[in-house]
Amino acid sequence: MDILQSLALAGGMAWASGMRLYAVVFLAGLLGRLGYLQLPATLSVLENPWIIGLSGVLLCIEFLADKVPAIDSFWDALQGFIRIPAGALLAALAMGEHVPALMVAA
Repeated sequence: MDILQSLALAGGMAWASGMRLYAVVFLAGLLGRLGYLQLPATLSVLENPWIIGLSGVLLCIEFLADKVPAIDSFWDALQGFIRIPAGALLAALAMGEHVPALMVAA
């Protein structure tokens, strides 16, 4: 992957994980596993069947939690502390094949 593709992947994954982290991890892993998306070597862990399965289960839990108001508020409060660092980590790992300074900047 060239730098521009990695930058687009990093920005897209970081932005989308702010809304639905588990959907991003699930879809990126599944598309990478099926060969539709070329993930950098630093994100190849997302193609692991256990990661795909776990993120799929968490995606279903997140979908169901959105349907009950009290659970939705608790879930969003909890996920607010998880989504931001996870998005930053996904962006940094997407830039990991290039200059380490880009990884730190992401």
